[in-house]
Amino acid sequence: MSADNGIYILVTRDGFYIDHLQAIENLHWNDKKKEHTAELNQSMVYTMFRNAKVVHSEQKALDVAMKMHQEIMNDDCGIIEYGIQTIFGWQDRYFPTSCCENQIVMVNTEGDSICGNCGAYL
Repeated sequence: MSADNGIYILVTRDGFYIDHLQAIENLHWNDKKKEHTAELNQSMVYTMFRNAKVVHSEQKALDVAMKMHQEIMNDDCGIIEYGIQTIFGWQDRYFPTSCCENQIVMVNTEGDSICGNCGAYL
């Protein structure tokens, strides 16, 4: 069985976003083409990293990532399949302030706030 998880550091123009995530390949999902591409998907960047810890130096990002890693591995069932990984491809852009250019806030049948345009959870 695969944990499909890791500690990921997203490098952006305005900082380093660090979080423990699963299914990181979704960052490259292109909704229009219905396939994975080399480009990062803004909606997924926003959705996956919007609650991440943000720091402004590479060393601090690594320190935060190592602390997250230790906390998870100290758990009785701790596992991190892909370790600590750095994600490039957004370093010339600021972190998105919304999931897409035409964000429409809606509530789904489960009561979750979602974007009516791209489907991202808000």
